[in-house]
Amino acid sequence: MDFWDVKTFPGPRGLFAVVGKHALQFALLAAGVAHRDIWRLTDDKIDRAFEKLNEIRPHVTKWWTAGGEAPQLLINREYAMTARSMAG
Repeated sequence: MDFWDVKTFPGPRGLFAVVGKHALQFALLAAGVAHRDIWRLTDDKIDRAFEKLNEIRPHVTKWWTAGGEAPQLLINREYAMTARSMAG
């Protein structure tokens, strides 16, 4: 949820672009859905995830695609915060 709290934690953000289900899962967690309740995705959950992603959209400066890209963008101070892939 801190990722969405741009007042307390200001700055540009990054999200993983390659597998959309990871962004949906991350958004649902930020929306308060318990991890055990995320799957099976329903239309209502997908709508809720997109609503949450729309909240953070103005603060996402880049959707990263390669594993080393997110840490490098943090080092370069192009991101204040990023999400890791939830794969694995």
